[in-house]
Amino acid sequence: MRESSPGPWGIWATLGFSVIIVAAFLLVQVLVSSALVAIELRRNPSLDVQTYGQALASNGLLLALATIGGMLTTVALVGLSVHLRKDMGIRQYLHLHPVASTTLVRWLGIMLALALLWDAVTYLFGRSVIPDFMLAAYQSSGFTPLFWLAMVVAAPLAEEVFFRGFLFEGICHTRLGVSGAVLLTSLAWALVHVQYDSYEISTVFVLGLILAVARLRTNSLYTTIAMHALVNFLATSEVAMYLQHAPASAWNA
Repeated sequence: MRESSPGPWGIWATLGFSVIIVAAFLLVQVLVSSALVAIELRRNPSLDVQTYGQALASNGLLLALATIGGMLTTVALVGLSVHLRKDMGIRQYLHLHPVASTTLVRWLGIMLALALLWDAVTYLFGRSVIPDFMLAAYQSSGFTPLFWLAMVVAAPLAEEVFFRGFLFEGICHTRLGVSGAVLLTSLAWALVHVQYDSYEISTVFVLGLILAVARLRTNSLYTTIAMHALVNFLATSEVAMYLQHAPASAWNA
């Protein structure tokens, strides 16, 4: 029986591992992009690679494949990083603790209410509830079940394990403390969503704060994974419903 735990990695080790994890995630995106370009070139040798490459920025198939591949890479590298920290299991490190069903339902209800409220505010501001990026990605997803899997399962799992799990724990045990961990992980998470405009990024930041609070209040990463999955499910559902009722020309926009 262990008498004590060394605690999580310090801030510099946490940041070092984080750089490696992010670099690996980006590498997956580059590899998937290169593969899609190569496949398209075989089908169409006269392809304008530069124009096609620009179109890939909002390509749903690329997004789905890169997200799923990135999730597998991120979870594996986070698991390895935690494993290298001897005498601290991954459940303890990432706070993978069971959460009562009533507690989980309550937090999911809070997230649902906030998501609907934010949609209402967005509409009152005269903005489209559906980001242009999501609309373009869904239209170009090719195989929509794969896109749903990436958005509702893979993305929440990878991002929560990394941001509210590994990175949060590393910052939390520094001088920055819990408040610093909440703010910095929420900010970092928001800034990686470069596909959105400033208003949408601010939305992601606020969502990150809510997820961080839920992680602290329930002491479980399972809560934030479920809440994140709910938000992505709602967002993807809005796109699907819009396109279902939109004129046929919307699919060719």
